[in-house]
Amino acid sequence: MKERSWHRHWPKGLPWSLSYPDVSVGAIFKGSARRFGQKAALVYRSQVYSFSELYRDSLRFASALNRMGHGKGDVIAIHLFNMPQYVIAYYGILLSGAVFTPISPLLPVDDVAFQLRDSEASALITHERLAGVARQAVEGTGVKRVFVTGDEEMGPPFRPIDTGSLGDGWLSLGKVLCQESPMEPDVPFRPEEDLAHLAYTGGTTGRPKGVMLTHRHVVANTVQYAAWGTGCLPRVEDGGLVLEPVDPALIGENAEYRTALGEAILVNITPWFHAMGTIGYLNHPILTGTTIVLHSRFDPGTYPRTRAGIRRPLWEARQPFSTPSFGKSTQETRYFPLSVTSAPERPPCRWKRLLDYSSTFRRPWWWRDMG
Repeated sequence: MKERSWHRHWPKGLPWSLSYPDVSVGAIFKGSARRFGQKAALVYRSQVYSFSELYRDSLRFASALNRMGHGKGDVIAIHLFNMPQYVIAYYGILLSGAVFTPISPLLPVDDVAFQLRDSEASALITHERLAGVARQAVEGTGVKRVFVTGDEEMGPPFRPIDTGSLGDGWLSLGKVLCQESPMEPDVPFRPEEDLAHLAYTGGTTGRPKGVMLTHRHVVANTVQYAAWGTGCLPRVEDGGLVLEPVDPALIGENAEYRTALGEAILVNITPWFHAMGTIGYLNHPILTGTTIVLHSRFDPGTYPRTRAGIRRPLWEARQPFSTPSFGKSTQETRYFPLSVTSAPERPPCRWKRLLDYSSTFRRPWWWRDMG
């Protein structure tokens, strides 16, 4: 490849282009479950869930979907807040061969119903607090089954959702998982052709439209993100996707990449129903062995307490939200932190090079200082 001006600012050790493994998205979790095993993958409300535990539950859900007739090419919607069941449902859907479509839990009934109809979803996973919206939304759609869950279904103590009053086709996700074995589905994938995500746009100029992402799209984007941040390259090991450092000498507290695989901690409130959330704050930390300290939403009281227990962040992302001003009728833009990755303090090296490079460009009118 011909050398370009930006290559002078490239992360040390990484090639100018990547080779992407020909695997499905499920291979991300399979490889990490084998490599990181009992290490904490998720911390939610003081409960710790390991990589292997969540992967086994994902396999259980995939087996249940296949047994119930959901599989290759079927669209299944997740209508949940950030919670452990989201991880299980997401990977279970993709391992079964079905297509994942995320629905924001903030949407009104009509918008939920529109997405279910437009995507031709055959099943829905929702939260007990959203059951009222879901019951109205599924009417007149092709949804055959609704899996409902709640915070107490992950226990302890385990309390399955009582679906008796919700109607036919409504099932407790917790009960379903208890009845299945963690068997790997025998599903043939063509990553370049088979859809993984059907993510809908915001609909600012009309009705939202479904954006189709294949398994290769999702894997490639996750690998790009992971390689750039960790100094590692992907390889396939017994059907699972894993990362290997290009040069271990480049990883360390005072090196180019300061956090080794399996050592980072991510405090995450980025919604997984968002495309960036699914790639950058679910698939990426799973692939890199990062422990996710999960918040279902931003809470000004609990977030700072969690943040205070984490070492100096590797980086901190911020997102503008338009929120009502306290005591005022006008709207103002406030910047809330979205996520923090733990790591020792970093020398300026690579980031200084990137900042020096970016300063050569004139900032466009829409640029905002996120600092």
